[in-house]
Amino acid sequence: MIPSHRPTTAYSLDTCVAGVLGFASSPLVGVLAQRAGYRQAFNPHAQAPAAAAAESVRNARALEDSLLLISLVACGAKFVVRARHARRRGGRCRLAQLMRTTL
Repeated sequence: MIPSHRPTTAYSLDTCVAGVLGFASSPLVGVLAQRAGYRQAFNPHAQAPAAAAAESVRNARALEDSLLLISLVACGAKFVVRARHARRRGGRCRLAQLMRTTL
């Protein structure tokens, strides 16, 4: 699919797209975490230790869920792109090979 005289162009485009997606996903993770229940404590020392620990666990779960969602979307998009590419090549790639390279 990539011309033999242009491998560096493909690599630079791939690196550029990965950088842009990485840059854009950080704020998206923050927005998703806030919607999932993440709350930043203004003064964590003013809370009781048990309440601060419960808040910390809730915040960790919200971040975990938002990071998982972003990762699943990225892996799903990569799988779809590779599956379409394999189909265009005439089905020479097997699904097992595709899953090994994607995941």
